Amino acid sequence: MSRVEHIELDLNAPSDAISSTKAAVDADVNDKDQINPHPVQTPNLTAPSPSFLSRITNIFSSPIPPPYPPQVLPTRTTSSFLGKWTYSYMNEMMRRGVKRELVQEEFPAVEIYDEAERLSDKLMREWDAEVKKRGVQQARLWRALVSAAAFESRTELGSRSCNATGDLVGRKVRAFGVQYSLAGVAYLVEVVVVTLSSIFLGYLLRWFQNPNATSKEGFLWAMTMSLSTFAHAVLHHVEFYLSMRTGLHLRTTFTTTLYRTLPTLTTTHTSSTGAILSLLSNDIQRFEDAAPFAHFIWVGPLHIVIVAYFMWTEVGYSAFASLAVLVGLIPLQGAFARRFGSLRGKVSEWRDERIKRLSDMLGGVLVVKLYAWETPFIKSITALRNVELKYIRRANILRAINEGIYFASSALIMLPAVLVFHYTQSYSANPQPLTPSRIFTLLTYISAVRLSMANFFPKALQFVSESWVSLERIEGFLKDGCQVEKRDVEGEEAVLRK
Repeated sequence: MSRVEHIELDLNAPSDAISSTKAAVDADVNDKDQINPHPVQTPNLTAPSPSFLSRITNIFSSPIPPPYPPQVLPTRTTSSFLGKWTYSYMNEMMRRGVKRELVQEEFPAVEIYDEAERLSDKLMREWDAEVKKRGVQQARLWRALVSAAAFESRTELGSRSCNATGDLVGRKVRAFGVQYSLAGVAYLVEVVVVTLSSIFLGYLLRWFQNPNATSKEGFLWAMTMSLSTFAHAVLHHVEFYLSMRTGLHLRTTFTTTLYRTLPTLTTTHTSSTGAILSLLSNDIQRFEDAAPFAHFIWVGPLHIVIVAYFMWTEVGYSAFASLAVLVGLIPLQGAFARRFGSLRGKVSEWRDERIKRLSDMLGGVLVVKLYAWETPFIKSITALRNVELKYIRRANILRAINEGIYFASSALIMLPAVLVFHYTQSYSANPQPLTPSRIFTLLTYISAVRLSMANFFPKALQFVSESWVSLERIEGFLKDGCQVEKRDVEGEEAVLRK
């Protein structure tokens, strides 16, 4: 037992005794260090060991400094054809992002096809030409938009010989209308590939039912069906990439055009702050929503015609019973689209009024607080919001009905064909059986056309109708600016004449 355990400090003892006690303690500690200079630490058995998930998380979350100078990430423009359409050029960004936080210098410059200034210049140039040709009242923004999207333009990048993405200055840049046309071609090819996949499935099921069929034939149909399915997956992503990029271009074009128009407005402009905010935040978004589905307005009916022929080869005239149900859904979807457009206009109208009232209250908040007008303003804004929510609720009910029709359309379309086929074959002199290959082939046909007509086609009508309302609102804003500018010029000329 050490001497430290027998030492007790007496606070009332004289200072010499306390000093001697401290010296004894220090001597005892030095003796222990000489005996065991490296004392063994007892492990803490109560502390939990880190789990496997936490170790993996620590590995990925450990900060790694970026290299200096930072290397710019690869772009789609500089990638190969295979890299573009497999999106493998994104692998490097994901690999770096997993290990560390990306810095601004690593991101490449915006591609020349996505430059906001170039897109806005085209639309503003075509809009000015439309106004000069037809006048402010007869000018239409959709004609200017079609002209801006249909023709190629030559980029003007100043004295630089090459921009940041490696594109040569002066080369012809493809307009976004061209890439949207390519997306339409991809949609059409996808319809053909999906139909071929259903045909190959029918032949494969017939091979299973035929005991005399060779294995070579079965492997052939299985391989063709697999290839068509793979082609469908590739085309689906390509077409949606092209169409969604066009939607991004439309949104960028209108946003930049509005921002470039705002500084030119005068105090006599009639548009309120709430209306301008609504245009920038809500109306422009409609174009990006409509771009992926707008092609189904013509692709959907064409898909019905193609599927109708192949269904007729399977079950004869019984296929037209199912197609009648499917075609009967088109007028219903058209009525829904008109209703969506009407509700969209009313929602935008009441939203503009609410935002205007709220902006006025915030702008004069000192006066509102001085006269204690908080409660009347709150009641007024709440009433406007309730009316806006009423129309939003009606639009959501229509969307729910659309979704319900989509999920129930498969049974509604398939049932008439089966019933009519069974009825006609029961009275036929040479009846044909309703085999599994025939049923599953019909199901694949109906599933494919159901996706086009009961899901994408209604969305196309809904979003296109809403986009048309938004286009008219943007057109009215630009026309109002032209009229204000015209009145200001006429006023200045009248003052100068005096």
